[in-house]
Amino acid sequence: MPLALALSLLVAAADPQTAAPEPRDVEQKEDRRLLSSVLAFVPGVIVPGLGHRVAGDWDAADKLTIISGSGIAAAVAGVMTLYQTAGDHDLTPLYMSLIFAGGSMWLSSWLADIAGSVRPTGQARSLASESTLAAAVLYGPSFAHAGKVEHLGLLRLDYEHPRVLADGWASYAPGTRYHELHLRAGLKLFSDARRSHLALVAEGLREAGADSDATGHGGALMLEGRLDAGVLAPSLAGLVVLERIGAGAIVYSYDGSPYTDLQAILVLEFGMALALTDSLELSLLYSQRPDKRLGFFMDHGGHFELQAKVQVHPSVRLVGLAHIGAGMDVLAGVEAAAW
Repeated sequence: MPLALALSLLVAAADPQTAAPEPRDVEQKEDRRLLSSVLAFVPGVIVPGLGHRVAGDWDAADKLTIISGSGIAAAVAGVMTLYQTAGDHDLTPLYMSLIFAGGSMWLSSWLADIAGSVRPTGQARSLASESTLAAAVLYGPSFAHAGKVEHLGLLRLDYEHPRVLADGWASYAPGTRYHELHLRAGLKLFSDARRSHLALVAEGLREAGADSDATGHGGALMLEGRLDAGVLAPSLAGLVVLERIGAGAIVYSYDGSPYTDLQAILVLEFGMALALTDSLELSLLYSQRPDKRLGFFMDHGGHFELQAKVQVHPSVRLVGLAHIGAGMDVLAGVEAAAW
């Protein structure tokens, strides 16, 4: 027995795959990772996949280059359509969708290259899964640009299955008539039973103004795509890219008046979620759509949403949310997951 153990130790020492790495090898890997991170951030913005290429992960670099190149081509096609049609409003959904989709593909591939170069392979995994049921309650101050909204409460529900998805939120501002109810449901046209899918999603909403008689009712139909970047490379585990493109309409009615305002909407959204560790996840969402306030008081136009989740129990997460548009809302609360 001691002889067999000694032989196994000798074999392990001689085998470069099982032998302990030399300190110099570790230093070289760290130096290369630092170099790849720097190059991914600076020249990598115009040379897609450069960070992974320098790090020696050519397969991931090629995939990121293809994604980024496709995005640039789509954005260029959108810009050309815009100029050739002199900004024809009837073609707005076409060229805006191309520009938005292309730009977000390029941006996501660049950020993925940076994230995959900075983090050691497989350091973190995403908190959420493809099958989930969760509810969140949040509350906080609203630094609104107009109206009398000073605080907001938000109730959010999420359900997802490999074939369907549904979510919704309801908000209320104490002391005002402002409220919103927003529901979404979709059928997945494609799903890998992980965190990647392509879904057809319908949504509806109702919203009342804080200090006016305007009440909006509307809806939209959209395509929602989500990519778990871990399928591209192990170094990208924990990175999820989300994109929504669609169109719809919203009707604003005014109490005591027969006047109504019908407004077409174009849904253009891009988001990313990155699990920095196994218990901390950050997400960013940019939305360009006139109707969407996500339970927050703001003017028409684009806005950003920043969210942080800290897992304190297998089924409980602390949530911090900042919404930045014409005003700013800062909410905090708790999210509970049934599974």
